[in-house]
Amino acid sequence: MGEGHNHRPEPWRPWDIFISSTDEASSASEMSTAMWKTAYKILKIITAIVVFAVVLGAGIVSKGATFFIVNQISYDSTPYCDNLGYALSKISEQGKVAWFWTLFFCFAAPELMTFLMSLRTIVMRSTETPTIVEFLICLSFEIIHTVGISILFFIAFPGMDSLRGLMATNAVCIMPGIWKIFLKQDISIGKFKIPDIVCKILTVISILLQVSALFIWPLASDSNIDQTWALPVGLFLTSFGWWESFVDERAFMPSSKLWLVKTKMCEGGSRAPTYVLIAPIKIAIVFGAMLLTVWIRDILPISNLFSDFISSFNTASFVLHRPSGEILKQILHSYE
Repeated sequence: MGEGHNHRPEPWRPWDIFISSTDEASSASEMSTAMWKTAYKILKIITAIVVFAVVLGAGIVSKGATFFIVNQISYDSTPYCDNLGYALSKISEQGKVAWFWTLFFCFAAPELMTFLMSLRTIVMRSTETPTIVEFLICLSFEIIHTVGISILFFIAFPGMDSLRGLMATNAVCIMPGIWKIFLKQDISIGKFKIPDIVCKILTVISILLQVSALFIWPLASDSNIDQTWALPVGLFLTSFGWWESFVDERAFMPSSKLWLVKTKMCEGGSRAPTYVLIAPIKIAIVFGAMLLTVWIRDILPISNLFSDFISSFNTASFVLHRPSGEILKQILHSYE
């Protein structure tokens, strides 16, 4: 008999049958259903709204508090009416000591944090020492920015009302606008691409609008800025502080060269060694600007900034006087 006669059919095994089935999701987080997608979109929208509200609120509180401090060292008097008749109220010299120091601390605190973070990075991580040219470029921009801030908050803004001061802070993008002219901008809205020349024209228009705020507004408005140069010069110098955000490797000179310095700071590990030296210099510049302002404008004796340091934070005194200058009385409020 042949081998084919020995072949027997294999027995049927119901337990050994291949069945194709779809695996169920092992957890709810792996389920890609319409409900989870909708919940994700809703949560994303809520997060965006909350973050927007927090950032906007923090910006308003920050600017409002800053200009409240600036208003306390203002050179103007506030109208005051009581049983003495019409008078003017002005914070006393001792009261201004505390507000000058408060304004200084508002600037020095973040710079002190920058110094400590840079020092921590140097101690705990590997860093790279910048070249002399790279350090001097960063130092120059930071010094110019700091001098501009000092001019604004010690000279220009104290002679303006808070509303106009807040509006003037929107004109601090002169240099960023100039840097953007050197950028090759590729902006697309959907399938529509905006030509680079259109972006440059809009950038030039924005620069001209800010320049008008620098030169036309101080002369045309009835603000009480004794030094009319302070506002335009302060705004222009302050705008140098954001140079790193508006330089690009694809741009023309000198933006492309500054891009190399920025790259060395951000990716090369040179930021910490650079700003561990720059931060104390910026604090010293603002401190010197405060002393110069008090001395040149004869606001109060410089020695009072140190002798009345503690007492000025304990009490707040205001002087009532006639428009002619006659002092009526002094109102003293204690914080103790």
